[in-house]
Amino acid sequence: MPDNTDLAIVLPAYRPPIDRLSEYIEALDTRLAPGRIHVPFDGVKDADPRIRRLERAGATVSRSPERQGKGAALSGAFDRLATSFDRLLFLDADGSTSVESAAHLAEQVSGSSPTLAIGYRQLPQQAERQTRTGYRRVFSGGYRHLAHAVLGIDARDPQCGAKAMDASVWWQLRPTLRNTGFGWDTELLAIAAAAGIPVSEHPVEWVDQPGTTVRVTDPVRMLGQLFSARRRASKTPPRQPTPASQTPRLRVAGRD
Repeated sequence: MPDNTDLAIVLPAYRPPIDRLSEYIEALDTRLAPGRIHVPFDGVKDADPRIRRLERAGATVSRSPERQGKGAALSGAFDRLATSFDRLLFLDADGSTSVESAAHLAEQVSGSSPTLAIGYRQLPQQAERQTRTGYRRVFSGGYRHLAHAVLGIDARDPQCGAKAMDASVWWQLRPTLRNTGFGWDTELLAIAAAAGIPVSEHPVEWVDQPGTTVRVTDPVRMLGQLFSARRRASKTPPRQPTPASQTPRLRVAGRD
């Protein structure tokens, strides 16, 4: 097993299925043995017994009595963890991404070079493992096209809840990153592209979990967030190129 003591995994949670999340934490800890598994838990009080349940499973937990939003939870967690760990990985707390896929994604970042690795769920050979509702499929595809049109992002699945990066990437992108909600992922990619950070895409084994929802109002809200991301990305200073990264581009695993 690779040494993953330099890896921190973040699972942002709001009203999570505790049994499923606890089992996911235990499986991640067994398979990856990371330096830290951290759960920023929104909408929970200090005395909530669910916190102790997650801690027994092997996670550290920070809590917020109010819902601060996925982006705010991730940014806050990464701010703290990037001072102690070289690699950062975030996964949706519902356990949609398989543990093996999470391990593969973590291996794509070295901790010594500025790299961003993202998962994608659109694989024909995994059709039988994907159980998304028709609305979720339409929403995901439409959002991908909007992200490309508004931001020029070519990622297959910008909203996939599986992304890994070197801590140095986080510190470079952090000053410009402002989104506190579900548009955090796309804003991160837009700023990375503007900064010239190398981005690679990797297939993940992914299964839609019951209880996860996409609201009908989300597309309108996210469209506004895309334009906000474009404004912020336009203000991002480019990374100083190195010989190995003179021409950063999106790289899809299995393709030239």
